[in-house]
Amino acid sequence: MITDASDNAEKLEQMRLTVDEKMHNTLEQRLGASFKVVSEQLEQVFRGVGEMQSTARGSFQLCNFRTISCPSVLELPAPSPARVFTNGSAKFDLGKLAR
Repeated sequence: MITDASDNAEKLEQMRLTVDEKMHNTLEQRLGASFKVVSEQLEQVFRGVGEMQSTARGSFQLCNFRTISCPSVLELPAPSPARVFTNGSAKFDLGKLAR
């Protein structure tokens, strides 16, 4: 009877270790995938912000080149917090990104 109890305890411990290992591996895979998605989305956002800044600089340079009256950066309206777009499950507020 004592050996049966110790055998059961050993089997339970092996099962617990196996379950713990599988849960750890699954958690690691899911977290890795989630961080990869977030990283890719942030990269797209930063690339988009950089493109917007480049376009803005180019348009002001064009204004200066043609010597036409163009608004200064200070005269441009502030980005509206209402300009929100979604990319998949992520939600980005352009007003907050521009600050």
